[in-house]
Amino acid sequence: MLSKNNILITNKEIVKKVDIHTKKLIVRTIDHKNTNKKYICDIVVNVSGPLNVENIKNEIPLIKCLKSNGAKVSSGGFLVNNNFAIRGIKNTYTPSILATGFNPQRKTIFTAILNNSFLVGKSIAKNLLKV
Repeated sequence: MLSKNNILITNKEIVKKVDIHTKKLIVRTIDHKNTNKKYICDIVVNVSGPLNVENIKNEIPLIKCLKSNGAKVSSGGFLVNNNFAIRGIKNTYTPSILATGFNPQRKTIFTAILNNSFLVGKSIAKNLLKV
């Protein structure tokens, strides 16, 4: 519904860098045609993985940027609240296997990510209605 009403825009791209500037997220990506893009966002939802975000040596740029901007991590992934918002960074979500405890019922990964993404969507909608 949010996508249909152009309130929420979804892109399938590789995130190279995320910066925070004056309460906005600046996201630099590369698409499937190797075109560099830049977005100024209110929220970012990540659905990538698997990765031990605490101990990895060669971090993908997204993980490095999130950690350097204050994302809280443990050996199991990013620390998130019940709506999969990353603790330490406002309006940034990860409903996938990068979140600590993303699949406690041991559902298939696809089912868990879809269910978690539904929770993220509800949280985003609730936040947008406050604005």
